[in-house]
Amino acid sequence: MSQPVTVTQDKFIIVQAGISVELKCEHKQTSYIAMYWYQQKAQQGLKLMVHSTGAGDNGNMEGGFSSWNLSRTHVLNSTLTLPSAGPGDSAVYFCAISQHS
Repeated sequence: MSQPVTVTQDKFIIVQAGISVELKCEHKQTSYIAMYWYQQKAQQGLKLMVHSTGAGDNGNMEGGFSSWNLSRTHVLNSTLTLPSAGPGDSAVYFCAISQHS
């Protein structure tokens, strides 16, 4: 049976409209190479934003998220950046990891 792996990300961030925002995600288990970012707006389900298969793979943003950018310089972390946040970006953002993509 697999051991649990802790994924760490910011609990909450408050940003003024027009300001850049960075969402960071990290974990400590090198065998978990795939990383996923999801957005969940109020009263809606999760939407996949981007999927990265490992270090150096900045993924391709899914439709509707082209203004976001993913930086993945190491298998243990990633940074999701939005250059200019707006009211429509208010949501809960989740990072998840997997051993396989």
